[in-house]
Amino acid sequence: MLFDKTARALACAALAGMTGTVTATAEDLAILLANTGYATQPALPDSRAIAAALRGAGFAPVLLDDLPLDRALLRLEALRPRIAAADSLVIVLDGHVVRARTDHWLLAPEAGRVSALGVGTAGLPLGPLLDLAAAHPGSALIAVVDPARRAVTGPGLAPGFEPRDIPQGVTVLAGPAAALADLFDGALFDPGIPVATAVADAGRLRAEGYLPANRAFLPPDSDAAGAAGAEPALGPEDRLRQAEEALRLSRDERRKTQQSLAILGFDPRGIDGVFGPATRAAIRAWQGANAHAATGYLDARLLEALFQQAETRAAELEAEAARRQAEEEARDSAYWRDTGRAETEAGARAYLDRYPDGLFADIASARLEEFDRERLERIPVQEREAWTTATKRDTAEAYRAYLDSYPDGAFAETAEQRLAKRQAAEAEAGQRRDLAAVEDALAGNAVMRRLVEARLADLGLKPGAVDGRFDATARKAIRRFQQARGLTPTGYLDQATMVRLLIGG
Repeated sequence: MLFDKTARALACAALAGMTGTVTATAEDLAILLANTGYATQPALPDSRAIAAALRGAGFAPVLLDDLPLDRALLRLEALRPRIAAADSLVIVLDGHVVRARTDHWLLAPEAGRVSALGVGTAGLPLGPLLDLAAAHPGSALIAVVDPARRAVTGPGLAPGFEPRDIPQGVTVLAGPAAALADLFDGALFDPGIPVATAVADAGRLRAEGYLPANRAFLPPDSDAAGAAGAEPALGPEDRLRQAEEALRLSRDERRKTQQSLAILGFDPRGIDGVFGPATRAAIRAWQGANAHAATGYLDARLLEALFQQAETRAAELEAEAARRQAEEEARDSAYWRDTGRAETEAGARAYLDRYPDGLFADIASARLEEFDRERLERIPVQEREAWTTATKRDTAEAYRAYLDSYPDGAFAETAEQRLAKRQAAEAEAGQRRDLAAVEDALAGNAVMRRLVEARLADLGLKPGAVDGRFDATARKAIRRFQQARGLTPTGYLDQATMVRLLIGG
């Protein structure tokens, strides 16, 4: 990566790793990082109208105005308890934003012309700010002001903001300061106007991420919605929602809730930490199955019961999987003995036909390659060249060409088997694309893939190097994991596989 890792690590720690005993009360919090008085970059006009609009909407604005990078990080660190306790969170970036392949940065006032190599010491990274917002799914917004003049950048950097990798439940807006101020002063925080409608009506703004068409940014019972000094009457659902909100569930705890529902057979349609309609339906179904009122909301008692049930079920499933795997491995070993432990070519092929991902598949495959090499030395040069060409190309067309020329050749049986596999693979190409798309949505980054590989390795399934790359060895390990747990052995991750992997079963 072409930036200062140490500086990035310090910034991430300052923004996301703060722990302590400071207490904070819930509030609608707005943090404005306003860098406009640059020393060497083009100066930018002041946009305090955004702060005024947020204050008028009921937010408590905190303005970090033209602070050097080290002081800005310290102030953000001190604000961490308030951020964690906030009901709703708005973060505004007003200044020169630059981007590389890996992240965006808000340049500090002292920043000059920087390149990708040094931007980590000259700007505040957007990634950790998105992580802070991700802890408030459905009530967090990042707004980036389009600067009146473009930043001057060095190699590897480009000026401007292009949203990417937005966490679930986070709304991201970008546009002119005046348009953002008008939106904040108008429809966005109206409890009767859905977020998508408010943004669409505003115009001149780019919007990404969480843009619900049926939900306002602030709930109807928020301070911004009620009459001054009046406590709105709460209906039964409002009270249930408030009881759940009082739990202050982190995003990881919400994911654990969804995983627990899934492990118990109540599908939340995603493990993303956002309690949408499918998750609410799964909660209601679980509640009904356990003689609780089917409200779709959780309190501390219900959450504890859910987690305990899921842990018990996960242990049962793991024991069942271990038993099934032991039985399957016993059958695998017995067939390996029955077919002669690959001492003959017919035995090796028979074993691989039944157990392509078996305990001894690598040995059988290697033995077949030895048989092929020995045969290759005995056949005429012309046929040898034809077979070598076919194996190098390794396509259905190449094996078909060999069979057309040598229908009774030395490698006819091998060619027919490989041709059948290639044809099947081509026929399943669309299905594999669909499987890969589901997998990317669940584990689209190297960190999550390494976690999966490490879990497979812990289970003794030999996925190969824990490097975040799902090669043929890792796919084989995933198939063996799925097979032992009664899942469809596709070799690709789906929700059921991820739940079983990460919850422990």
